[in-house]
Amino acid sequence: MKKFYPIFWLLIAGAILAFDYATGSFLILAPFLFFPVALAAWFNGRLWGLALAIASPLVRWGFHFIWTSPASLGESTANTVIQIVTFSTFAVLIDLLVRQKAEIRVLEGFLPTCAWCRKIQDEEGQWSPIEVYITRHSEAKFSHGICPECAKKNFGKSTA
Repeated sequence: MKKFYPIFWLLIAGAILAFDYATGSFLILAPFLFFPVALAAWFNGRLWGLALAIASPLVRWGFHFIWTSPASLGESTANTVIQIVTFSTFAVLIDLLVRQKAEIRVLEGFLPTCAWCRKIQDEEGQWSPIEVYITRHSEAKFSHGICPECAKKNFGKSTA
């Protein structure tokens, strides 16, 4: 299904551009192009977001030659460049957000833990030592040592 998403983003952008064209040069709908750019960057990545961020303002810039526009060609060109830079920045930031979200792995909810050995039961019903479970489900790494209480209890001396 994800491979068909670009068609949706193109259709949304096309509908916005068609409505923008139909309303003429006095009603500016270009800000609504943020939506397909954001959706493309979120669901299909930076390249699709950037493609729409560049193509949509360029198509809209072409309207300048069809409409009787109160803006000069220079003003329309400057506006198009600003839109491309803004939309592109927006697409890159959304892509970074999605990548960071994918990298962050948080342990949530209840963890079924054995009362005796402290092993944790995973989603498949397998029991694993707490260190193994947390290493598999997060970015945490473990090293081992002996706390002062256990050193005194087991070896009769403190490690401090």
